[in-house]
Amino acid sequence: RREEVFAGFEDVHAAIDNGDWQLIDTRHDEEWYGEDDRNGNNPQVGHIPNAVHYHWEDIFTDDGTLRPRDELLAEFEQVGIDVDEPAIAYCQSGVRSGYFYAVLKWLGTPEVQNYDGSWLEWAHEADEADVILPDPSSE
Repeated sequence: RREEVFAGFEDVHAAIDNGDWQLIDTRHDEEWYGEDDRNGNNPQVGHIPNAVHYHWEDIFTDDGTLRPRDELLAEFEQVGIDVDEPAIAYCQSGVRSGYFYAVLKWLGTPEVQNYDGSWLEWAHEADEADVILPDPSSE
């Protein structure tokens, strides 16, 4: 395990507490809003506190190629992702966020980690206070 590549449960907790790392949730909207519990696999639904949401498939064009750098940078800025700041990406199990990890590295983000335990671990291990359930109508 390469510690510089992967974040663990405690790393994510530290990121929430100290704010030195951005947390980026790369799951589908339905997972972010708590409408999809992945077929009952998650005892809690919602997202990690302080996380911003960006659906991982939005990094691709309709033909499956990576979108142009300038487009991604503009869109990331619009949703609150700063590619000049350290970031931890997560999804359900670390697979989808792995794509996002690679894109952030390509864009030059200085420190990037993939939370490989991702929501599957967080939903089972985190206290209820460490789970945010947003209201889709208020966003």
